[in-house]
Amino acid sequence: MKPVKVTCDSSCDLTAQLYQRYEIAVMPMYIRLGDARFQDGVDLTCDVLFSQVDQSGILPCAVAPSTEEYKQFFFQYTVQGFQVVHISTSAVHSPAYQNAQAAARTLSDVFVVDSKNLSTGAGHLAILGVELSHASLDGAEIADALEDIKCRLATSFLPSFPRYLSQNDFRVGLAMRSAAFFQQNCAIQVQNGKLSAGKRFRGDWDASVLAYLRSQLENKPNIQHDRLFLTHNGLAPGLVQKAVELIHTLQPFDEIIVTTAGCASACLRGPNCLGIHYLHTT
Repeated sequence: MKPVKVTCDSSCDLTAQLYQRYEIAVMPMYIRLGDARFQDGVDLTCDVLFSQVDQSGILPCAVAPSTEEYKQFFFQYTVQGFQVVHISTSAVHSPAYQNAQAAARTLSDVFVVDSKNLSTGAGHLAILGVELSHASLDGAEIADALEDIKCRLATSFLPSFPRYLSQNDFRVGLAMRSAAFFQQNCAIQVQNGKLSAGKRFRGDWDASVLAYLRSQLENKPNIQHDRLFLTHNGLAPGLVQKAVELIHTLQPFDEIIVTTAGCASACLRGPNCLGIHYLHTT
């Protein structure tokens, strides 16, 4: 049986250490800011991105690699005898999946999975893909298994800048602006790749973050406890630590992994944002 190489878009937001540990290859997304275009994680950081947005007033946009770029990316592994399982950002929010799928049709042994998710929700699937490959599943079997698993992904986040979401989803952006008018913070849920406005929280930002975590995790019986990702953009270290400590009291996760979102995710969620990603048992 051919070995399997798991790849993903840079919007999966795993850390450099996790990419190295699981040997996951990353396809950089592009960031368009005005007339300029950058590669996510290569020649642009979130700090620089947010600074340029503040100075210019122009909102950034994540752009998918072309079909030809995906073809070249996959070919470097198939030519070595690998089967490739690629985890794509949600097709609802990007043409990345369609471009990767078009590239896969020109090659043998490439399987593209639409994560129907964002950020480390998709990253979670990439890690699971590697773990399934260690169980001697081939590429097609891994892709099929991930299609089933992704239905159990729970992804939500608490953004603080409505204008970033407004350019990607008018209804969600409207809900966030409404919440801001009443001095509330509005959680966003990701379901089947689509965004929807969730519960609102009153109070300062730190209190809202902790209340959001309680609403997602407290007294929830159908949570799989092997792994949770906490992914953020620019939260104060002290608040991140409080969030991790609170999660430990709410659910007995074996592992809580803290990651910082890249620029592709930041185009949607904006600065000062926190999200959590885990699996339901059913």
